[in-house]
Amino acid sequence: MSLKGVIALIVLTIALAIPTWIVTRSPREVAAPTKLFANSDLSRADAIELSHSSGRSMRIARLDAASDRWMLTWNDGRQDQRWPASSPRVRGVLRLLSGLVTSTPSDRVPTKSSNLSIAIGATKITATIDESLVSGRAAFRLNDTSVSLIDTGLHSVLTTPDPAVWRDPAAFPSPIAEASRLSISTGGQELSLARVGRQWAIVKPVAEPADRAMVDELLKSLASIQAQRFIPDADVDWKTPTASIRVELDQRTPSGEEVTRSTLIQELLIGGTADVGGATILARANASIDSGPARTSLWGPAPLVLSRHAIESLTTDPASVISRSPAPGARADVARISLSPADVLGGKPVEFIRTLSGWTRDHTPASPADAKAIDDLLALIFDTRADKVRSKPTPGSAALGSISLFRDDASPIATLELSQATQGPDAGFIASRDAFHWVFAPNAASKGVFSWVMAQDPLQ
Repeated sequence: MSLKGVIALIVLTIALAIPTWIVTRSPREVAAPTKLFANSDLSRADAIELSHSSGRSMRIARLDAASDRWMLTWNDGRQDQRWPASSPRVRGVLRLLSGLVTSTPSDRVPTKSSNLSIAIGATKITATIDESLVSGRAAFRLNDTSVSLIDTGLHSVLTTPDPAVWRDPAAFPSPIAEASRLSISTGGQELSLARVGRQWAIVKPVAEPADRAMVDELLKSLASIQAQRFIPDADVDWKTPTASIRVELDQRTPSGEEVTRSTLIQELLIGGTADVGGATILARANASIDSGPARTSLWGPAPLVLSRHAIESLTTDPASVISRSPAPGARADVARISLSPADVLGGKPVEFIRTLSGWTRDHTPASPADAKAIDDLLALIFDTRADKVRSKPTPGSAALGSISLFRDDASPIATLELSQATQGPDAGFIASRDAFHWVFAPNAASKGVFSWVMAQDPLQ
């Protein structure tokens, strides 16, 4: 082989060997990043304190060891203010802090800084945050050697001395799903509800059973009301608000062998419009705890701006939450039914009486068809949810008759006036009692029951 050939072979061998060496060589050991808070479980934090170089500060404290609810406290220049902090925001910040890793310490540059302290039981962790960003990042220091770099988002939360960053935006920040009482007032009208066990009842303006599902929807609607923004003050006479909403929750707190009873009261007062177009409204929210002789403020009063859409569906009409069944009580209480068709003038009502062996008419057993019709009737007026309930009669409805229900001791349960509307949004079969009108859509069940009532003949 010529000298040139030998040289070419050597060059080729080296060229092939270099990639093989690169691929097969052992990787260089890379030091794993160290968590800045490796020795602390920030999820168990009891309080967070933030102070800005301007002198403004705020504190976020867990309400109790077992809960995930936090209270924000700050001074607005006149006095200390309190408002529930957003639990998701607090959890998110603690999670981001827990994930911080150490960075190579750099020389300190003279700059203003904010201070952070986190209390976990008796332990207190302190840190400083540079208020100036460099290339979108800032130094977060536990000390001169334990340093991490944080991005713009976390930096903004930790160095912005504004309670709006931490506030829970809900107008009713404390959970209200298990409320004990609820009232809505507007225009001189008031709708008051009270929980009785697992059921709800209307207290004002009438005493009636309430529909639990409708009240739950109302509470869910109230819980979803959120402030578009909080404002320092509002030029509103809060002694005469446009509307008010009050939610009360009875609480029992065990203390040794004793139990302390108290009531958490949350109030939302509605004022006038907040913008020229009327799309937003002014409001004021507050909460207090009533423990009998003493009533203590928990948070607020806080002026805020709400979307008009958030409250425009609220009403004081009891028909909005009344029981969806027109007959009160239980069908098992019915011992006698008196039917009076509308087209029978001066006739004696048709009566069915329940005995141990079944329903009877004129002391003779009711026919199988009548017995089934009675069961269908009771199922409709006691167990079937009406499609609508109105507090005003349906225009153009035609009377069909009436049903009177009695207990075994002859005491009355209710009298329902029956009618039918064939046109309009409330077309259907209607059962009316007092000032309320239950509308059943015209289907096989409702048509069968109402037709049977109309077909009863006192002379048969």
